[in-house]
Amino acid sequence: LQSILRDFRPATEGPLRDSFGEWVTAYAPVGDLPPPGAPRVVLGLDLDASQWEREVWGAGATAAALALLFFGVPFGAFLFLRRERAFHREIRRLSIAIQQSHTAVIITSPDRVIEYVNDGCVTMTGYAVEELVGQPSRALLPDDLDEAARTAVHRELLAGRRWQGKMEIRRRNGEILPVRAIFS
Repeated sequence: LQSILRDFRPATEGPLRDSFGEWVTAYAPVGDLPPPGAPRVVLGLDLDASQWEREVWGAGATAAALALLFFGVPFGAFLFLRRERAFHREIRRLSIAIQQSHTAVIITSPDRVIEYVNDGCVTMTGYAVEELVGQPSRALLPDDLDEAARTAVHRELLAGRRWQGKMEIRRRNGEILPVRAIFS
């Protein structure tokens, strides 16, 4: 109390134990600093120490939560966006590598409709991309291909297994081309 009267700044003391329990006392000046010799008005407040401790911890937890909200969420968003950019760069590099590969790459839907072909497939078959995408995969197979063999390959793929072997494909000019194929 002497300190606040002398300096006219808020102060606390405690926790102090007396016959009534354990307390924390807070003092706060009221109004502006009066001229020397004039009375000073000070507000004093006694709080149960356990209640004060709970309120201090609650205020700390609230401040921590707000700091996490204001700093953590933007930082998390920054990390997420940085990872997404890296992911998209990697996808772009892999896409370019597949597109420029001399090996034919064909992606079909589960019902065997061609969804994607790369430059290697275009070069090997003589078809344009637009002529193949949307067509059934059998458009690249010879007309006399054994249907049972084609169904067996499809069954392996639907079971999640990889198939590899030799087969023939039909080029745009009708020529039959033997190839080594890997389906997965």
